[in-house]
Amino acid sequence: MSWKATTSFVDKASQDVMSLVEQWKQRYGADDVSCGLILEAMSKSLLEFADTPDPTATAHGYPNHDGRHYD
Repeated sequence: MSWKATTSFVDKASQDVMSLVEQWKQRYGADDVSCGLILEAMSKSLLEFADTPDPTATAHGYPNHDGRHYD
């Protein structure tokens, strides 16, 4: 993978996704589980067609669920 996610990108993208989830909740009455399942399905679909190795492997630079980085 030639492009590396910067902290700025991860922070802004996380804010964008959380904003989208809030919109789904308000517009459709969705709950966190439903929103999470949609996001999971979408991300798996994107990764399936990626030309690079799965970036969700242990040695990636994306933050974990606590917001801390693995690297």
